[in-house]
Amino acid sequence: MMLSESQNRRAISCAEKLALLSLLKRAPSTPKKNEPPPQTSEEWDPERVLSFSCEICLSETLAFLCGVSDSHAHVVAVSIEEPMDSSGIDVVVAINRNLPDSNSDIISQITDGLSEIFAHLSQVKVNDEEALSNEEVLLEDRVLVAILEMCKPRLLSRIRSKQHHETYERRINDRPFFGSSIMTTVEAVRKYRKVKRKSTELRDQVAAFLRDATYLANALCVFEMDQSVGFSIKDITKLAAHLTAEFNLDIIFDGIAPNELAPQEKARFIDCVKKLARYYEASQFLFQLSKKSGLFKNATVTTVSLDAQYFSRVKEVPVEGSLAKCLNRCQGPSWLPPFGVNGISRRLKKDKPESNVAFREALNTALCDSKIHAEMQIVAYYELPENRNRRRPRVICASKDACYPCNEFVQLHQVFYIPRTHGNLYKGWRVPAVPSLSPVHDQLNKSLLETIGNILYEFHEDHRKTADLKSNENESSICNVKLLMSSLDGIKAAASNEQQSVTGESSTEPGQAPAVLHLTGSTVSRTNRAKHR
Repeated sequence: MMLSESQNRRAISCAEKLALLSLLKRAPSTPKKNEPPPQTSEEWDPERVLSFSCEICLSETLAFLCGVSDSHAHVVAVSIEEPMDSSGIDVVVAINRNLPDSNSDIISQITDGLSEIFAHLSQVKVNDEEALSNEEVLLEDRVLVAILEMCKPRLLSRIRSKQHHETYERRINDRPFFGSSIMTTVEAVRKYRKVKRKSTELRDQVAAFLRDATYLANALCVFEMDQSVGFSIKDITKLAAHLTAEFNLDIIFDGIAPNELAPQEKARFIDCVKKLARYYEASQFLFQLSKKSGLFKNATVTTVSLDAQYFSRVKEVPVEGSLAKCLNRCQGPSWLPPFGVNGISRRLKKDKPESNVAFREALNTALCDSKIHAEMQIVAYYELPENRNRRRPRVICASKDACYPCNEFVQLHQVFYIPRTHGNLYKGWRVPAVPSLSPVHDQLNKSLLETIGNILYEFHEDHRKTADLKSNENESSICNVKLLMSSLDGIKAAASNEQQSVTGESSTEPGQAPAVLHLTGSTVSRTNRAKHR
């Protein structure tokens, strides 16, 4: 199906602006946390079991677990729907695609993994007892094992393991094995604290950190040498969780000079330890949520696969993009002198022909090689006529923080909340060809135009200013574990599960995974996936 004339013009206009913006400023926004909407979850819908904060934390947790691949092409987004005709949840999952069936193998791996996790969670009995019974301890452990089975390839990539795995896409030789990195960090802390004597309390804390961090490094090294003996992935995630729970890493590293421990290395250490810990923390969070609410007794997974018509591209790709014409349409305030190709070329540190070539290449990427990001597919899915009367999720989270255009679009759409953006721009980005999204697409084009105008204004203000092609480094972040667990406060049991909490009955038989929904446009089929042991 081809785009309408108006959709065609809108798509070309958006692609032009993304192409030009990619040459001027690679990160139009700083990484930031978005302000949540003012309404509480009760004001939105009192029949929801999940509070707004818990929906954010559950979405973030599952999105983190769904990041099973280290490829930038495999970003996954998650939303949690509480169906009006069910007491459970429907986990809506999408992955970046440039075609309707792109990355189907990864999305299938994710649905299998989630189904396995939910099968164990469905056996949790609803109760308010804080202490875990022996049966619950074993069940909580099985949840963790299922998580690690799903996420093992990504976890190996995080520790920069040299062990081969078919899902590895990034080069891992450019960074050292994480066990070695930990020892470098430990030595920097030991050396600094030996010279800078602090209070007895801090000295004791640092000594404990050095001991426990060394223990984690040794565990990683033993695991790397032979996974069949010694420490397991489960042990490593628990050790990492202990580090993040027991120590304030910012205080531990406070005062260490950059020449002793590079800021990037310190940031990577903290980031990697927190992400290793999150696998264990996720198992605890999901188990406690299931124990409080019983939502996983009727949990389904929906994979979003939009029909081919929504992936339609422009009818005729321009033979060559014109930087001059694009600049004429993207100038700043009318009172500013217009920027021509020569002026922009100086800011790009290119000559005029090189600038034109760079713009044409960027425009070609935006028009011909662009993807519909996972967050945008979820937005589009709930815009389809057959889904408009569903109880929409309030939150969309992805395995990476939202890119600049995704964040801008969702903010303008004013239906979903995205917690954070990394602020980077991807020129190979586009809006699904869903007619009801056209007004928001127009607003986005205006927003991009305003952003370009602001950059050109900065060029006028500072004649020495040049294009900023630096990207924000860390594109993924996770919420604080205390915030994660505190979001469970006040969660009530799903109404129809109250009887199940008494009888111990579950809608999912032990050993049987929950139903998985496979969507292709408006066609829905429901299947039960057998557990893979």
